[in-house]
Amino acid sequence: MVLGDRSISEYCQKMKLLSDLLANIDSSVPEKTLVSYLINGLSPQFDNIAIVLRHPTFLQARSILLLEEQHLSRARPQ
Repeated sequence: MVLGDRSISEYCQKMKLLSDLLANIDSSVPEKTLVSYLINGLSPQFDNIAIVLRHPTFLQARSILLLEEQHLSRARPQ
């Protein structure tokens, strides 16, 4: 799964939903794997922040990405 046109919030929500669905059928995804998939699906605009996201929990990664998304949206020319 990739970020595409989704917001970070939507992307993380979808990623977590898929993880939860897999857990419901006894195929849980380890959190490190979930974070790896989350990072690997980011668009290039998040390359700088993806470098520092190597060992956070899913919720920590989500929070960091939401802050970066806000920062990037403020930095764009109107």
